[in-house]
Amino acid sequence: MIDGQQGTSSTPVPQLSTQQMTMLQAFLTNLGYSPGPVDGLWGPKTQAAWLKFAQENDQDHEAVTSDLWAAVEA
Repeated sequence: MIDGQQGTSSTPVPQLSTQQMTMLQAFLTNLGYSPGPVDGLWGPKTQAAWLKFAQENDQDHEAVTSDLWAAVEA
């Protein structure tokens, strides 16, 4: 859970701080995945963008891996 927000039963919220979630949202935006506002909150648009990104890039949708996090921070 992140700041009181939860994913759906089939899509758990990655365990990120608000700052990390903001960085992830900016990363997804820069790649064209449209996570909605870059506000650090896990909402339906961020969830949809994350799922699409994960599916198209063979990523685990339940966690942000260290390799992916390195790309987010770059």
